[in-house]
Amino acid sequence: MEQISVDAENDLDAIVSALNTSSGGRSLFAGTATNSAAMSNADTVLSALRSATAGTQSPDALIDAADTWFDDPAGFSATMYQGSDQTLAPLRVSDTDTVTMDTTADAEELRALIRSVALTAIASDPSFGFSGDSIREVFSETGKSLFENQADLTALRANVGSAQERIETIATRNATEETTLAFAKGALLQADPYETATKLEEVQFQLQSLYTVTARMSDLSLVNFIR
Repeated sequence: MEQISVDAENDLDAIVSALNTSSGGRSLFAGTATNSAAMSNADTVLSALRSATAGTQSPDALIDAADTWFDDPAGFSATMYQGSDQTLAPLRVSDTDTVTMDTTADAEELRALIRSVALTAIASDPSFGFSGDSIREVFSETGKSLFENQADLTALRANVGSAQERIETIATRNATEETTLAFAKGALLQADPYETATKLEEVQFQLQSLYTVTARMSDLSLVNFIR
């Protein structure tokens, strides 16, 4: 059971890291606060949760205290979420296309995920003095919560994945258009090397022919003509 709690703590760290993803120096899940990370580190949420649940003497009391802290605007959101409550306006990715990215790290689905994982991480703390059965009771509740939250998380991932796919599709199209425009510009500004070489050879041949005729004409005279 202690190992399960350790694994949960590592999973929580991975979740927070994913939610702090940035692109081009802009945080993706912090709303309009794109210049800062969306979340504090995992140690911060575990420390705050331990403080909020200190003194609880039963699994039910621990779960209730955790729920209260996660639902309280002055609890998890104030302690852990560092982003903005305002979501990003639709992003323009081409002359005619926009993409909406309105998911923040403080979304209800993500709070529920973090709550279950964080509870699993602290359930084995000696400070609670829980027996093995009590710890298993907490694990059972968090496991059930994670299972019930799967559909919401899947919908959230689908929303983010759809936006990502749309951006990649439009980026590919933009790159193709850029390449096409570059070729068109090259055709306008640069001469074709093969065509230029061919025309140059034609001019050289014409010049040589002219020089030959001129040289022969210079040798003509009345005496030569009479002969």
